[in-house]
Amino acid sequence: ISEFNQGTGTITQLLDHVEVCFVPIVNVDGYKMISEAYAKDKSFLEIRKNRNPGKMGDCKNEDMGVDLNRNYGNHFGANEFGSSKKPCDEDYRGPTAFSEPETQAIKKFIEDHPKVKVGVNY
Repeated sequence: ISEFNQGTGTITQLLDHVEVCFVPIVNVDGYKMISEAYAKDKSFLEIRKNRNPGKMGDCKNEDMGVDLNRNYGNHFGANEFGSSKKPCDEDYRGPTAFSEPETQAIKKFIEDHPKVKVGVNY
């Protein structure tokens, strides 16, 4: 860190030649639901899905939405392992790849920045 502050060292040299972009929150709806639950009774929810009601049929409120991590185009719906085509399932991938506004926005960001070489999703 001291080398970075002084403008010397490997990190400074790297950042002089690399653009780093951060997208802090993609699933704003899920984040909001988790925050509200914690504020209400200090419970920790594990919400992977957005809250898009779409065509959820008989799903309970907490089961509606699409698991955004499974809504990208790479091998979308290739099999039933790791994602589901059933809307009420926790790992529901959505009706089509990039069907959700959140994944569409990330796709557009990547397309608009053709020099992107790596992405980290945590």
